[in-house]
Amino acid sequence: LTTAGVGVLGGLRVGDATAPTDNDIHAVSDISAGGSFKLTEGASDWSFAVDSSNNLVIKYGTNTVFKLSTSGALTVENNITAYGNP
Repeated sequence: LTTAGVGVLGGLRVGDATAPTDNDIHAVSDISAGGSFKLTEGASDWSFAVDSSNNLVIKYGTNTVFKLSTSGALTVENNITAYGNP
């Protein structure tokens, strides 16, 4: 592999020889992103990262949307709207 990246059409499977049947990435074992994992589409990117306190941090663009701690505490950076029955 080079720093230019890898282009895969038709999906990618990691860890076994089964051919992918869609455009998704399938992993039989762990995938390490080595920093943040980004989803790029539309006006801004969604990024998923682990901070120095081992919290999962999810951002939209440069704005933190929420943070999930290792104890399960969820910190939301804006209003919460919920639907459904308790």
